[in-house]
Amino acid sequence: MLSFRLFFIGLLISAVIGAGAYVMKLQRDNVILKENAVKLESAISEQKQVIENQKKDFAEILEANKKINELVNNLKRTQLNLNLLLVNKNKL
Repeated sequence: MLSFRLFFIGLLISAVIGAGAYVMKLQRDNVILKENAVKLESAISEQKQVIENQKKDFAEILEANKKINELVNNLKRTQLNLNLLLVNKNKL
């Protein structure tokens, strides 16, 4: 009977120590998770700002591209007009 009591007491002590160690591990993990959550929120905020800047840049690029296409079309029309003038002048 004494050995059963000692075994049972040892089992209880082991369970309490194991539970304590597990709780301490969970607390450490919780601290790490909170730190990671803060870092993640910061990274999300930075990425949102980067995306907004890219949207602005993209709009500016589209506008510049539109202006360039207008200039190219004007140059093509001018070239065509000059070629027509040249052909007409050569006919005279």
